[in-house]
Amino acid sequence: MDSNANLEITNTICEATRARQEETKTIAEQVEYMIIIGGKTSSNVTKLYEVAKKYCKNCVHVETKEELKSEELKGFAKIGVMAGASTPKKSIEEVVEMLKMM
Repeated sequence: MDSNANLEITNTICEATRARQEETKTIAEQVEYMIIIGGKTSSNVTKLYEVAKKYCKNCVHVETKEELKSEELKGFAKIGVMAGASTPKKSIEEVVEMLKMM
């Protein structure tokens, strides 16, 4: 290894991802239950879940509405929803519709 080499570490998180994480934090601080929608293998969605869990003790990460248990949600007056950027619009709409029907 060249002893004259310099190592530079740069934060490479894109602005949209950073903004979504900040928005997740803001919502999670204001709700009793937080739902994160998106792929289980998505690192961005996993990070959203970690952020939400830090600020809201009642938090779940789902890919579809079928993973939600409506009986668990009924005890909460204020529920937040956040989704990963690549989460299909249909998945988000189905979760929101389910919440509206409760």
